[in-house]
Amino acid sequence: ATQVLNLSLKDEKRLNRSVPVDIYYSNTTVAKPVVVLSHGFSSDRSDMRYIAVHLASHGYVVAAVEHTGSNQAYQLNLMKPGIVSMIKPEEFLDRPKDISFVLDKLAQFNSTPKHPLQGKIITDNVTVIGHSFGGATALTIAGGELQIDYLKKYCSKLPVTTNYAEGLQCVASSLPENRYQLKDSRIKQAIALNPTTSIMFGKTGLKKMQVPVLMLASSNDQVTPALTEQIIGFNTISSPKLLVGIVGATHGSIKDPISTANREEKQDSLEVTGEKAADIRKYVKAVTLAFVSQNTSTAHEYKVFLTPEYAKYVSTKSFPIRLVTEIPADTMASINQILDNKQ
Repeated sequence: ATQVLNLSLKDEKRLNRSVPVDIYYSNTTVAKPVVVLSHGFSSDRSDMRYIAVHLASHGYVVAAVEHTGSNQAYQLNLMKPGIVSMIKPEEFLDRPKDISFVLDKLAQFNSTPKHPLQGKIITDNVTVIGHSFGGATALTIAGGELQIDYLKKYCSKLPVTTNYAEGLQCVASSLPENRYQLKDSRIKQAIALNPTTSIMFGKTGLKKMQVPVLMLASSNDQVTPALTEQIIGFNTISSPKLLVGIVGATHGSIKDPISTANREEKQDSLEVTGEKAADIRKYVKAVTLAFVSQNTSTAHEYKVFLTPEYAKYVSTKSFPIRLVTEIPADTMASINQILDNKQ
């Protein structure tokens, strides 16, 4: 059984920026590494609730952070045409800072007498899990370098009809510095589910990462296309890495069914969500628990769930799953040739 603390925190150092967070834990929690969840653009902290409950039931403290400068409420308050009017460039910096701020607070709770979380938190051994824009946030705070100079050059040539992922990333092109390193040394692992990576990290930003990364791509993702947003970026990561590909999955397939019930995914007939995506979420629960566990003394017990063989074993006819540690050189050569021809 799990419990939830619903907190409304304020970061005084950033003009009292509101940072709501739901903290999931169980009575069996005994000083395990913390897991932080980061939602996507125009979403909220309920998006990965089933992951939070699953991990908490295994003894982890899970903090689901809400980024108030790019959540659903922020978008609805503005409702103006064009992504640029809906998000400020500083949000690319504030999101990682939200996570660092929450980790500071968790450390305080851990040493506060009679606090429900006293003695249950290890905040210097953290796994961050993010979806979509939250996946980019996870990669940023885990060591990925934002390369705004590259972003400016690329975005200046983009057509008006650019895809969603690129349009969102181009918002950051007006940030004043050329490079940003927002790494938090407490982050020891990162899981990026359908992340945006194609231009915000430039050509070499993800090479800066030194912690293990698990990245997930969905073949039918129309929001953050697998090839440009995950596969190419994954290939540049030099730290230990895993890439999961789910054939037939869409951008919203990994989201909590309660979260998607009343959102755009329900209206979009192309999105595979809710009960239709139940098998996908089962695998996501297994692979996230196994990956998070790699920073514990029970790592060996969960290693089997991070193998290509297990991915094939749990595949279904509707959703074949594959897991790899690298993209073959000949495959990347073909991909690069296709991209060069398009340019």
